[in-house]
Amino acid sequence: MIISLIGFMAAGKTTMGSALAQSLRCEFVDLDQYIEEKEGKTIAEIFVQNSESHFRELEEKYLEDLLEEHISDNPETLEDSAAPKCTLVLSVGGGCVMSDLCAELLERFTYCIYLECDFQTLFARLSQPEEQAKRPLVTDAAQSAQMQEHLEKIFRQREPRYRKLARKTIQIGG
Repeated sequence: MIISLIGFMAAGKTTMGSALAQSLRCEFVDLDQYIEEKEGKTIAEIFVQNSESHFRELEEKYLEDLLEEHISDNPETLEDSAAPKCTLVLSVGGGCVMSDLCAELLERFTYCIYLECDFQTLFARLSQPEEQAKRPLVTDAAQSAQMQEHLEKIFRQREPRYRKLARKTIQIGG
């Protein structure tokens, strides 16, 4: 079984995913970090040098490649059993679910867990300079007086997708 963690930026997907993988004694992959390694650039650099749409294309490509490779190497991942063994915990970026292809791949091949967090808590986390520096959508919004409104709009657009894909929702507190 592949467990994927979905949710908005700063919900804690990478932190929780790493801890979960360690406790389940399986591999952990953060899709954003995987893309950075494959491309030799940070997500922010990809956004600036290319575009968000280019990054989304890379996200689709690498998610598909990663799942295909993992399932090929771990065919037991797809076995139906009463107690399936987790072979991978995957953390995906907050916007990954907005791609129809990514959503389909996550729904078909992974057990999606939505890390749900209220917007005010997320906004407080995203307002920290170190968070803004590594998140292109936040960096762009930070230049605007309407940063909170801009991020909340993105949050509201994505939230229905998180809920739709989630097989389980975990409430994350502030």
